[in-house]
Amino acid sequence: MNHCFSEGSNIVLDCFSCLDPKNSLSMFDVDKLARLADIYHADFSDDDRGTIREQHDTYVLQVKKHASFSSCEYFQSLAIYEDGSN
Repeated sequence: MNHCFSEGSNIVLDCFSCLDPKNSLSMFDVDKLARLADIYHADFSDDDRGTIREQHDTYVLQVKKHASFSSCEYFQSLAIYEDGSN
């Protein structure tokens, strides 16, 4: 992969890989998320970038409490709201 993409692209791809929800979010890495926020600084306020670590910890704790996320295997499925009416 290193020969197919630029160094900058490899960094972004590596950072996005931490969003894999498999195995109870074991790949989530707050340092990589913070790096993504820095790379895409125009999309995040200074306050958001300053609190990303606390937000990450809260998010992971809350998600792990919900049984519907235990079988989550794709990043897109983290954005799906399940209200039980399906």
